[in-house]
Amino acid sequence: AGGVDELFSLGPLAPAALCSVSWGLFKIMGFNWRLCGYKSLQDFIKAMYRDEASHLVAAMGFLKGSGLIPALRSLDWAAFAKGYNGPGYSASKYDLKLARAYKAAKG
Repeated sequence: AGGVDELFSLGPLAPAALCSVSWGLFKIMGFNWRLCGYKSLQDFIKAMYRDEASHLVAAMGFLKGSGLIPALRSLDWAAFAKGYNGPGYSASKYDLKLARAYKAAKG
C-alpha cells in the first residue's frame, strides 16, 4: 500500500479527489473515513487496498458510525437505503431491491 502515500503527493487536490471516490466492496465514499473509525484518510485507503476482510471492517464501522444498525435489525429497508445511499435512494428502488434480496436469501 506504499502507492497510497504517492497518491497524496500528487498535489493539494489529491485528498479531495480521494474523498470523492467510493472504495471497497461496499462502495464507501472516501469522505466517510472518520465515520468508519479510521485515524486518517490514508489509513482508510490503505485498508481498502489490504484485503476484503478490511472492507468488511470498514463497512461495519460505517454502519455503526452512521447509526444504520437499528434499520438493519428492524428490516427497515427504506431507512437503511436512505442512510447508506442518500435521499435519492428511491430513484433506483434500492430499498425494494434490498427487501427482495433479503427475502430470496432467507428462503
